[in-house]
Amino acid sequence: MNDDSSARRLAAALRAGVRAAPAGSRLPSSRALAAAHGVGPVTVAAALRLLAAEGLVETRPGEGTFARRQAASPRATPRGS
Repeated sequence: MNDDSSARRLAAALRAGVRAAPAGSRLPSSRALAAAHGVGPVTVAAALRLLAAEGLVETRPGEGTFARRQAASPRATPRGS
């Protein structure tokens, strides 16, 4: 099994929950995510990198991974226009 595809599957599994979580909510630890999803720590790290690249989470070394505030829709009209 390809680690990249495993990471993408895990990211997909986490995505809806992260989007529904209030900004600043802490995600379970990498160890807990690995155990819950039956994957290794490298796969969890790769999945979290994918979610971070999408702007859904931010990792803070020594603190954990947190849901980020969702940006406004790109179709929104800027103020003052």
